[in-house]
Amino acid sequence: MRHHLRIEFVITVLAILVSVGAAPPVKLAPGTASGTLSVDGKVVALTHAYAGSRPNHFHEDQMDTVVLLTDKALGPDAVKAQDLEQASSGLLNSVLFAINAKGESILEVVRHATLGAQHLQMSGFTNATYTAGPVTKDTIGGVFATKHEEDFAGHKYALAVTFNARLTKGRAPQKK
Repeated sequence: MRHHLRIEFVITVLAILVSVGAAPPVKLAPGTASGTLSVDGKVVALTHAYAGSRPNHFHEDQMDTVVLLTDKALGPDAVKAQDLEQASSGLLNSVLFAINAKGESILEVVRHATLGAQHLQMSGFTNATYTAGPVTKDTIGGVFATKHEEDFAGHKYALAVTFNARLTKGRAPQKK
């Protein structure tokens, strides 16, 4: 019970920071994440962060940034930008986001051991809010957090994670 209340407190604090547009004052090493994902009351720590770019599915002249947050490190072959989505499908605990050129989160895919082979996917909208943090030519940082425990597709989930991911460049948009 205490652990559940502590997680709700962390989620509430992050939600407040997100709502006022402030990223928490946490400095993370590139490739790391700090936070939790909870699905149906089962909590996992997310400790690794990966990012890459890919062409936007609807606007081929624009690039999206894909961010993958996991509880386990990925192998070097899985870290290629075009493989992040594929790599996430083999993970038990992860959250994958796509951020468009406007900085809006447009895809959220939640994988959790509790869900088994299923996953929760939101496309065109996300329940977690993205607050941008430091971005360099090599890294992207920020916070993904739900404002409260969300009910989606019959499952309750909550997310509160700060990340700093190394960017792997994807293929450039095709010129027509």
